[in-house]
Amino acid sequence: MKTRPIVLIGALIIGLFGALESTFAQPNEFHGADSDFKQNGIIVVWAIEKRGNDRSPLVYLRIVRTPEAASSFRYYTLLAFDPFTRATRPLVVGQPLEEVNTATAEMSAFQIYSSRRILLYATADDAKADKPNMVIFYQGVPDTSPEFLDRQKLESYFTEAVKRMENR
Repeated sequence: MKTRPIVLIGALIIGLFGALESTFAQPNEFHGADSDFKQNGIIVVWAIEKRGNDRSPLVYLRIVRTPEAASSFRYYTLLAFDPFTRATRPLVVGQPLEEVNTATAEMSAFQIYSSRRILLYATADDAKADKPNMVIFYQGVPDTSPEFLDRQKLESYFTEAVKRMENR
């Protein structure tokens, strides 16, 4: 009979820790290792535009909000991140997440701030409080990112890649 109160107390403690864990849980974080990625209705596609005249290649990061994600994610922040010092450089902060969002940076910008973090928010209040509902992170420009000499071919690639990812 004495074990019953101990079991009850144990169950209460486990329940309390479970409640605390869900209260302080980190947002869903996903590692987007490839040049195309889809999670919870968000599609991320990378590509590189090779430019002449000894200019650094231009890296494109396209974030697409599918209809599936329209009610879940309405704002976003894009951060450049130095994995060694943990310093961040904001690139886009708390902006409305459109159906198609594109960020560009010269390849040389990835030398120190090599990682990227995409923070997705459900509401403007979440964005202001920096409480993302989902985070997608990259350790650098994905090795699988295709390279193009022509901007039109790059845009065609984005169109095809997004169609392919929407069907996954």
